[in-house]
Amino acid sequence: MATACGDGFIVCVTEGGEVWAWSDGAKGTIEDDKLLPQRVGGLEDFDAPVVMIAAGCDHSACAANGRLWSWGNGDFGKLGIGDEVKKQRPVRLSKEMLDGASMVACG
Repeated sequence: MATACGDGFIVCVTEGGEVWAWSDGAKGTIEDDKLLPQRVGGLEDFDAPVVMIAAGCDHSACAANGRLWSWGNGDFGKLGIGDEVKKQRPVRLSKEMLDGASMVACG
């Protein structure tokens, strides 16, 4: 299990590879901001458990099966998905050069 903290929110990955998060609701960093832990939606279709989680000021990322996923505030392209739109559910980073990644960090 691992935990990462952002500005007013926390994300964690369980031993089974599920991602959970809770938030003060101020930044829209997770879907339906809640003060109690909730499972992060959009990860159900992973073909492997999440192995690493990271949090930045107002965004998160995770690694699963050699692929990277990110969500949260997309300002300045920090989600790495080619736009600056806020995503409340994880979106896969699709660059082939990132395939095989097993670690992730957010700034």
